[in-house]
Amino acid sequence: MFSIFQMIDNIFSPSRAQAYLTPYSADTHARAKASNIELLPTDISLVSQSDYILSIVPPRDALSTARRITTAYTSLPTPKSTPLYYLDLNAISPRSARFIASLFQTTAPSIIFIDGGIIGGKPTPKSAPEPSTTVSQHTNTVPGGSHPLSSHTWNRPSIPVSGPHSITNAPISGHYLSETLNLNHISPEIGPASGLKCCFASTSKGFTALCIQAFTTAESLGVLGLLKEEMGARMPGLLKAGTGGVTGMPPKAYRLVFSYPLFDDAEGAEPLKHILRVCLLLGSSNFC
Repeated sequence: MFSIFQMIDNIFSPSRAQAYLTPYSADTHARAKASNIELLPTDISLVSQSDYILSIVPPRDALSTARRITTAYTSLPTPKSTPLYYLDLNAISPRSARFIASLFQTTAPSIIFIDGGIIGGKPTPKSAPEPSTTVSQHTNTVPGGSHPLSSHTWNRPSIPVSGPHSITNAPISGHYLSETLNLNHISPEIGPASGLKCCFASTSKGFTALCIQAFTTAESLGVLGLLKEEMGARMPGLLKAGTGGVTGMPPKAYRLVFSYPLFDDAEGAEPLKHILRVCLLLGSSNFC
C-alpha cells in the first residue's frame, strides 16, 4: 500500500498523501512517515481533507473500512464543497463490491464509489526508462491542468476500475491521478473490476499452490533437480514464475485465508471456486 503513495508523492508532487492510522502499530506509523504520508488524528479529518480515498486493506476489513468512511462523512460539521471519491481496491468479490457500493448509496450518497483491484506487484522506480504498457512515463504537462508531469519512470501494477463514474473526469486532477495510478476503466457497472482481479488472482495463487505441491513432492522423491531441468528446457517461463511464486509466498501466505472466500459469492465462479480450492489444499498440505 505505502509504495503506491510513495509513487504518487514522487510523481504527483502537488498532492498530499494522508492516512488515519491511530489504531495501528508503531511499525505501521513509521513506514507511513517514511513514505511521506501525513498522519491525521481521526477519520473525520481524513474525509474532510481528502479528494480521493484509496481503500487497500486485507479483504476481511474492506466492509468495515467503508463503514468508517461513511460514518465519518455523515459526521462532518459542514458538508464538503468538493466531491469525495472512494476507490475500493481490495481483493473482494463482485457481489461484495456491489454491497459496499449500496452502503455508500444509502448512507452517504454524495461519496462517489469506484470499484477496483490491483493486479501486479508494488510500484517501483525504474532506473533505465523503457516505455511499455506497464510503465508510467511523464515528460510534459497534464492536459487541461497545471501540474508539471515528472520525468520519473515507474513500474506500475494495473488497476482496473469500473462503475458509472470515471476518475479521468473527476474535477480535481482526475486525469492526472488516473494516469499516475495506471487506472483502466473497463465497465460502467460495479463488479467487473473486482471480478477481473478475482479471476487473475485465481490463476496466480492457484499456479503457485500447484508448484508448491509439485516441488515438494519432487523433493520427497529425490527428483526436484531433474524436474527443474525438464521445466527449464521445455517451459522456462513457467519455471521462472513457479520458483518465484514459491519462494515469494511465505511472507504473504496469510492472505490466502482471507482472499479465498471471495469466490464463495462470485457469480458464475462455481467451477473456478472448486478448482482453486483443490489447488490451495494441495499446496497448503505440504507447505504449512
